[in-house]
Amino acid sequence: MGEKGLEEFREQVDLGNRSGTSLDTYEQRWRTPVRPRIEGLSISELTVGRADSIVQTINKEYSASTARTVRAILSGVCGLAFRHEALKVNPVRDARPVENRKRKKAARALTADEVLDIFAKADADEIAQRQDLPDIMRFYGGTGERTGEGIVVRWENIGFGKKVAWVEGNMVRTKADDAKINEGKSANALRSVRWPTGSWKCCSIDVLGWRLRRASGPKN
Repeated sequence: MGEKGLEEFREQVDLGNRSGTSLDTYEQRWRTPVRPRIEGLSISELTVGRADSIVQTINKEYSASTARTVRAILSGVCGLAFRHEALKVNPVRDARPVENRKRKKAARALTADEVLDIFAKADADEIAQRQDLPDIMRFYGGTGERTGEGIVVRWENIGFGKKVAWVEGNMVRTKADDAKINEGKSANALRSVRWPTGSWKCCSIDVLGWRLRRASGPKN
């Protein structure tokens, strides 16, 4: 029943209704923490108590995020059985919700001095220089974009006059699609990012302007 549920998920990916990254996550969670715990059981043996025990145990052994994914997988399996009239109710719906007992540490932004120190180390590293990492690091420092978002940026996404970068998706790699550009799940995935000024001039758009002139210059 679990494999049948994954087949339906793959169909939704093919239709563009779900993402390939979600499919990879569901497949990994199904094969590692879920299937060993329910293998050999009939679908009618997946009771509310058993589903609750599985989810809460995974919350303790792994994380709240993994437990929520597992809960969604079990609910999907039971929902499939319900639609085929193998179950009269979906027992996972009455399982306890997943509580995150760990208090997250507050995020801390780097100071300008810390950023300059990181850049200096990259500038002094020959391997980093050959891989163009100092420029890339300054781009990420200036825009705050994620790695996958920065990879898909083209020169036409940069407004040098307005000092703005436009984010138009991100690069993802999945088993189903290999590498492709994903438009994202929310409106925030498509946005403009204004370049910093003042003490953060070390990450300024001038770095990209210099890089563009170098790339467009005469070849020796």
